[in-house]
Amino acid sequence: MRLSILFLILCLFSACSTHHESNKLGTIDFEQGLHEKNHFDLKDRVTGIKYIPFETKEECMLSDIRNIFKVQDNYVVQDTEYVYMFDPSGHFIRKVSTKGKGPGEYELLVDVQCSQNEIFLVSLGKILVFSATGDYTRTIPLDDLRLQAMSIDNEGNFYFIMPDKTQKKEITSIDLIHIYDKEGHFIRKVESKVVRHEAGLAYYNNIMNIDGVGVAYKELFGNVIYSINKNTEPDSLFVLSLNDSFFKKADFNRSKRHIWGDKYLLLDVFNTPKTNIFKLQKGLIKPTHEYLVFDKEKDKIHRPLFDENKLGLSCDGIKMHPVNQTGKTLLFTVDPEYLEALTEKNPNIKLEEDCNPVLAVLTFK
Repeated sequence: MRLSILFLILCLFSACSTHHESNKLGTIDFEQGLHEKNHFDLKDRVTGIKYIPFETKEECMLSDIRNIFKVQDNYVVQDTEYVYMFDPSGHFIRKVSTKGKGPGEYELLVDVQCSQNEIFLVSLGKILVFSATGDYTRTIPLDDLRLQAMSIDNEGNFYFIMPDKTQKKEITSIDLIHIYDKEGHFIRKVESKVVRHEAGLAYYNNIMNIDGVGVAYKELFGNVIYSINKNTEPDSLFVLSLNDSFFKKADFNRSKRHIWGDKYLLLDVFNTPKTNIFKLQKGLIKPTHEYLVFDKEKDKIHRPLFDENKLGLSCDGIKMHPVNQTGKTLLFTVDPEYLEALTEKNPNIKLEEDCNPVLAVLTFK
């Protein structure tokens, strides 16, 4: 099984612009957050919630959901092999593209991103572009087959993360991000500041986006979050205090496999007006996901509890997992173990056995 680690993240903190303008970096203490547990319910932070069961039928059986996007009024869902489109009520509309070698088809689905009006599928050496209704419109050729996970900025430029291979001691930097314009022309690259070497392993990385923010990233073994400004140059935004609970360079050695199950990686950040939600990965081989919540008003971070001291995020006692964000709206999937509780609280929701996931659309205050 290929070992995958996500080490680039996107985030926007409400205080980021202030810290950047004053050239002073704020610090968020993740180590403290792991030891601080408080009851937290998303219901107290939202103005509205809508549950949308994705239709369950043979031609749209979802496996492991990688991402969900809202494109105009519809929802575009990426799983491990395909991209599906559902209407606002969750009814299946169509697949977006399919496997093949013809126009608008892909041999390998590498990544998916969406804008307000277009859908972008990354395959080997190309970006397939589709309209908001899922119709194929054009192909953007790329000059490097290694270009993998992708993000898009507000100008329509594409950001690709390069695969990070084991480096020799004498290597002082590696190509981290390659930036292309909307026509697929190379603009520039961003090099890493923290270099991994002697790990004995190869990693495949990811890059994500939050609507209206632009691109930002954190290097795997660094503790600074960088944004990429309008000049496509990195700016330092925030310092994270990670300490011993998080993976360090020395931990990526096969002789230390016994500790891999207890260490954390930071995967993603979801920004709301009053709260930042940090998604963590615990372990490598069979990873699990946990969360930290940063209260901007109280300037405190903690692990969220619900339902008699269970770890995780919930809304009105229903456990759920964040997937993507558009402005103040966050998209979650309901935890499968809480589908019965969901239907008890919402009798109008009818679910079949072995049904597709249920989308929860939360609008934050």
